[in-house]
Amino acid sequence: MRSHRKRLAVAASSVLLTTLSVGFVDGRSAAAAEKEAVAVEVARFDRAEIMSSAIRGSQLKNASPSTRSRVKSHLEAAARQGRLLAESEVQVATLPDPFMKDKTIDLVWTGQAVPQETLVAQADHGDDGVQLGLGIAMAEEKSGTRDDVAPSPKSGSGYGGFSDVQNMYTYSNDCLTVWFDPRYVGGQQHQLVSCYEKMAQSGTRHWIYNRWGMFTVGQNGFPGFRTEVVDFTLRSRPWSGQESKVTRLNKWVPEGPTTNCSTTSPVQIGGVYGGVTGMISIPINQCTNIRVFANSPTNKAIGVDWDGVNRSQVRLDIAGDFDASDTRVVPTWADYSWAEVHTCPNIGVACSVHGQYTQELWSQIDSGW
Repeated sequence: MRSHRKRLAVAASSVLLTTLSVGFVDGRSAAAAEKEAVAVEVARFDRAEIMSSAIRGSQLKNASPSTRSRVKSHLEAAARQGRLLAESEVQVATLPDPFMKDKTIDLVWTGQAVPQETLVAQADHGDDGVQLGLGIAMAEEKSGTRDDVAPSPKSGSGYGGFSDVQNMYTYSNDCLTVWFDPRYVGGQQHQLVSCYEKMAQSGTRHWIYNRWGMFTVGQNGFPGFRTEVVDFTLRSRPWSGQESKVTRLNKWVPEGPTTNCSTTSPVQIGGVYGGVTGMISIPINQCTNIRVFANSPTNKAIGVDWDGVNRSQVRLDIAGDFDASDTRVVPTWADYSWAEVHTCPNIGVACSVHGQYTQELWSQIDSGW
């Protein structure tokens, strides 16, 4: 039996499980472009399943040491971004990994936005390794207008913080942190961070929606194999059924790929309303191997997709400037984040090229999309 398969066990689960057959190109034969069929298993957790396992900060004293450690890490990251949160604001959900027995997917968030769906996909490439995809959707669940819902006093934007704000205030912001196990024995968990910031200009229809995310590869503790992230995506659009609250996507940053993936520079976004400029400056990690998605005429969506090979960490940023339907409405955006990692033999060649089945499937089943 293949060595890596000895360490995989499919766990029974109540979630929706789907098996697909998809063509991939193996990394060692990419030049020949030889396609092979790969069985892809997909599992989906909906909001009810996520929340049924959730506990609040007041219950953490009975939680495991690993859970308390993840909460501490989440709160420390928020503090570095200027968001001082109490442990009582935290919620934690632990989901069973549908493809690995006794493994879990752990979500930590702080109440402004709530996880709506989690999607897990696994493709077994045989001797060439195992590919894993994880998707997370979240959205704010509070409702109302700017007259009856007080704006958040918290601040913070992006990994470096916004460097300049003109006539805008932070209405709400939050981050969701997810830890999940790799497809090998030993080593560290992968980590996905998805954050948003919603800013408004008083007395106007002007909103800016800022997204940023980070994926950190868990270090491989299995000799002879390596793990690489090959795809990381952030997307946002008005929540399904609430599209009418947003009438226009005016602009977005970044507008497209730039010259140096290691460069982080401040970028301004905003507009003039009633003769007053509303603008923020945010740090953008700029890369050449990204695609930027923006679709003003139809669904007012923004997004950024990174494709490449990275064995440590990838960060992405995307922000959009929007008009709401009137000066009192509060738009709600649906966010999702997607990451794909591949564990393959450490023999000096690229891991198998990832396919687009994950993006297509996720966009079809996510309730907010």
